[in-house]
Amino acid sequence: FFFAQGTGLLHMGGGRFFFLLFISCFLLPCFALNGYWKDRCADDKCYGGTMSLCVVNDNEIYGRYSDVGFIRGTVSDGKIEGVWFEAGYSQRNHGGFEWRMTNNDGNAFTGSWWFSDRKCDRFGWASEKIDDSRPSFAQCGVLLNNGGDDDTLYEGYWASDTDNNQLWLCDDQRSYFHGSGTLTGRNISIAGKAFLDGEVLSASYWTEEGTRGIMLMNLLSPVDIVVSWWDVEINEFALGRFNEDNLHSADIYRRGDTEDLENQCKLFDSIGGLDWTGSWFDTRYGEGKFYTCESENFVNGVFSEIGWIEANTDEETGEIMMGTYFVSGSRTDVDQGIFQLQLINNGHTFQGVYTADEETVVWQQDRIDATSAYSAQCFIPDYSTSVGGRWYYGKHPSDIMDICIEDDGTVEMSYSYNNGEDIGYGIGFTSDSGPHSIRVTWFEEKTDGISMYRTSSSGRLTEFFWEDVDVSFEVEYAVCDDEEVNFQYWGRHSINKLRLLSPVQDPFACARNRELFDADVFKLSSSSASSLFTSLSILFVIVLCL
Repeated sequence: FFFAQGTGLLHMGGGRFFFLLFISCFLLPCFALNGYWKDRCADDKCYGGTMSLCVVNDNEIYGRYSDVGFIRGTVSDGKIEGVWFEAGYSQRNHGGFEWRMTNNDGNAFTGSWWFSDRKCDRFGWASEKIDDSRPSFAQCGVLLNNGGDDDTLYEGYWASDTDNNQLWLCDDQRSYFHGSGTLTGRNISIAGKAFLDGEVLSASYWTEEGTRGIMLMNLLSPVDIVVSWWDVEINEFALGRFNEDNLHSADIYRRGDTEDLENQCKLFDSIGGLDWTGSWFDTRYGEGKFYTCESENFVNGVFSEIGWIEANTDEETGEIMMGTYFVSGSRTDVDQGIFQLQLINNGHTFQGVYTADEETVVWQQDRIDATSAYSAQCFIPDYSTSVGGRWYYGKHPSDIMDICIEDDGTVEMSYSYNNGEDIGYGIGFTSDSGPHSIRVTWFEEKTDGISMYRTSSSGRLTEFFWEDVDVSFEVEYAVCDDEEVNFQYWGRHSINKLRLLSPVQDPFACARNRELFDADVFKLSSSSASSLFTSLSILFVIVLCL
């Protein structure tokens, strides 16, 4: 046996006591993990600090790194597997990892890490030990005593031993939480999510100055919690910046007494916090995400890379959003409708309804992200432009897409790619607010599918493309199928950028591949498809006569 010992600090009443916790490792690599580690990577790919690792209970590993992250895993025969969490109420704040020791001394490892929803998409992780000294359990984030099975033990008032920093934390539904506090002399509003039954908390905070930051909290005992913070909007913005002055810090906070905790948690709500900007789960399409961007009571959004919304929020509270959704495809009954949503659960969740095929459907989703860092995923269109015209659609001069838009919002398009060897045809509709966005059903000789198009910067068009899909709800959105790539996403879906060749619409060019139209594709609503195709045919005849 190899033994190591550490001390943990607990409070009981007004006094303190120390205790020794003996741990053992049966294998040298397990014991050798204790210490301080430094990642091997380029400066802009790592945070720049060190990682403290502690092994307890024979094969459990705990660690904290660069004031931004926490890992927890198990050791077995030189292999370490586990999960990681990082600061910030952000969609990229947790996932998994796998390491293997690279020598018998146990002073180096290589492996990989991944985001929680993308296990098939891995990144390298290599590190070497720089100090054999055993870190304290607080430095590793080891939970010594959780006081039972209470997964909201973090609730309450906490104060640091230095800098007069304070936190008031309150539990919300489904492992979310909110709070207020003071940090380096600034009042802050806090929101985040708890993991591992409340042992680890990732949060974002808003300051009086209008800046944002991120927090990571590890519960050490019923009366001790280690808190680290960075003055950056999301964890990615901390890469390579560990040595910058006054940008981050960590400290141990102690539980204290407080009155009226609920009101204290909302003490600085007026500073800022959760609104309609961020991202949400979109379980209607499997593992999809719904990105929303709010600006002056107007909200743009894209969900599961298959549809978009245009909406307004109420001016009084900003908590209610009403608008129209549009889904890839050209059906009139299920590819467009209206919705009304309201923020609940202190802004962590929305709940409401939308209409589809003359029915009202409940719509409720939880939040993934509370920042504006991923606003590009809203693909906000240029409302002053039109998708109509001729677009460059590939690598060859003959790779062309022609799009025509009529006054009633109907769309007809024809295209070619692979140097003209493959051709396609599509019909659809514009957004109700203008020709800046369209939804389309498309047809080719051997396949068909649905898509949507949104103008972006001047002269650019973004295409969201799904193959072998007749109606949007056939899509089961998933980037990965466990550790393998999901073929429907990677093989039958893509997001492409098109460049404008001419804004002039040519009805003859838009109709050149009309023979590819297949009414059998519209199994759910053949009447709407037939009426659209009939109107376009009549229009084409009129154009020919002219």
